[in-house]
Amino acid sequence: MKTCSTCKIEKPYTEFHRDSHTSDGYRFACKSCRSAWHKKNYDPANNRRKHLKTTYGVSVEEFEEQLRRQNGKCPICLVVLRVAVEDSYASDTAVIDHDHDHDFLRGILCSKCNKSLGLAGDNEEGLARFQHYLDNPTWQITGQLELDLGL
Repeated sequence: MKTCSTCKIEKPYTEFHRDSHTSDGYRFACKSCRSAWHKKNYDPANNRRKHLKTTYGVSVEEFEEQLRRQNGKCPICLVVLRVAVEDSYASDTAVIDHDHDHDFLRGILCSKCNKSLGLAGDNEEGLARFQHYLDNPTWQITGQLELDLGL
């Protein structure tokens, strides 16, 4: 049994989250008190502000200005971008696209196009293979299963 530091009620250890940084291996506050604290103190707008600043060095105002310059659309697929204050995995969610090798921001894309760029290796060679594949659908044209990727 352990006493919660917040509600002061003695509860079984199963009512506490594990924490390797404490002497007994469990958090000081019970699960229900931690949950209540998070609900009371959760501020998605502030989380977004912190994420933009710490991850990309961009303010919310700079993000919104770039989005205005792009007419609120993804420059690749032209979908109208939705700014999600809370984390969202929807394909029309606006995300910052950046060059991993040279560490600079390129623009704001929909999450779908941003993931596609990443899967293509973020380079011209990978994108060229995508284009070659789209331009040469050998299976549909010839009925052959093998692909000429020009490699």
